[in-house]
Amino acid sequence: MADNSGSTWGFMIFIFALGAWYKYEHANEVPVYFAYCNARENAVCVEESSSNKAMYKVSFENQIVVTWSDLNAPEALEHCVVADVKNWRCHSPDGVFTDTFAMADGEYSRTGSLYGPDMYAIGVWKWRWIEARQMAMTYLNRKIK
Repeated sequence: MADNSGSTWGFMIFIFALGAWYKYEHANEVPVYFAYCNARENAVCVEESSSNKAMYKVSFENQIVVTWSDLNAPEALEHCVVADVKNWRCHSPDGVFTDTFAMADGEYSRTGSLYGPDMYAIGVWKWRWIEARQMAMTYLNRKIK
């Protein structure tokens, strides 16, 4: 029987190095997951659906934040004050909407006129749960038809 411990260790070191490289390459990026409130009762959201995941790439040196998602091409947010990837604030006046995008201690917030209270940031696990529930409901609805 051949001893494969050398190749196993080599593979484990490769996976670790790949993970470390990815973490280093994306250290200045942060994902934000969004949900919509489809129905409210007594000002409490009773039906949510997931929206897209947005990425924010932060540049301390240039004091800008670039955002993109599956639905939108990369866009540089201007008028930013950047401390680090988890602490920044940008004001985006574009003539029609004046929004403030911010990350404070890793918590995302957005104020302004573009999005109302029915679209908001949520945690990744809640977003994944809503996504899984939506996929299950879609599957069940197809099976019923």
